[in-house]
Amino acid sequence: MQTYFHLKYFSVYGIAECTEIDIQNTNTYAAYKFYVDGKRINGSIQLGSIVYPGWVGKHFKVQYSSKDPEINNLLLSKPVYDTVRIKKAGFVIKVQEKKEKRNQFRD
Repeated sequence: MQTYFHLKYFSVYGIAECTEIDIQNTNTYAAYKFYVDGKRINGSIQLGSIVYPGWVGKHFKVQYSSKDPEINNLLLSKPVYDTVRIKKAGFVIKVQEKKEKRNQFRD
């Protein structure tokens, strides 16, 4: 009830990064982190039957209480792709190195 109250009346949105997918017995969870005023907040959400391992390392919108950021909810249906917004949220963007394409005509 407290979570519902906080998220209804003190809701703020930010950006979180999914850090891992964890299976415990018959339950599957997604762990995530986000930053509020430079402080790292960790969270987790039960996934149910819909699990996509590709979520790890991806960024999503997170809803949290302005009064207590430990009360939060990861919005997996709201992915964030804007690298400027992701950097402003406190994350480092990892740049993938381009692999050199093989030239079939080279010796």
